[in-house]
Amino acid sequence: MQTATYHKNYQYDPAKEIIGTWYIHSLWRNDIYNYDKDLTDFSGCRSQQKVVITKDSITMYQYRYTKNKCRETVYKGAYEISAGLGIIKVRNKIRGKVNVGLREFRLGNGTLEFWGLCKWLSRRLRKMSFTAKKKTF
Repeated sequence: MQTATYHKNYQYDPAKEIIGTWYIHSLWRNDIYNYDKDLTDFSGCRSQQKVVITKDSITMYQYRYTKNKCRETVYKGAYEISAGLGIIKVRNKIRGKVNVGLREFRLGNGTLEFWGLCKWLSRRLRKMSFTAKKKTF
């Protein structure tokens, strides 16, 4: 049985709802192939992935296991959310060059999901889901 709570005058605002620290819990490719096993293999290296979103910045911590080590890559930047379109636009600077990336996202039921094409996966669609174990700022 599911229950719902009514909040009088509630205004959904993804810009506020998205703020917090989000921890990865699911990884899919093409919305068909479940790659959750990637999160537990190699001593759980990839399971450390998280996204930290504040009012005006986003930091993505990604992990991969190479050369017998768990390696961290950190992406930091500013972001903006498109009006009602479910797109997050991230701007950052890598090696002196400004980069702009667009990601589709969905937020609901305590889960933040990102979709994006992965060039290293033959341009396949990848979906990462993060849990609502969020700590608000």
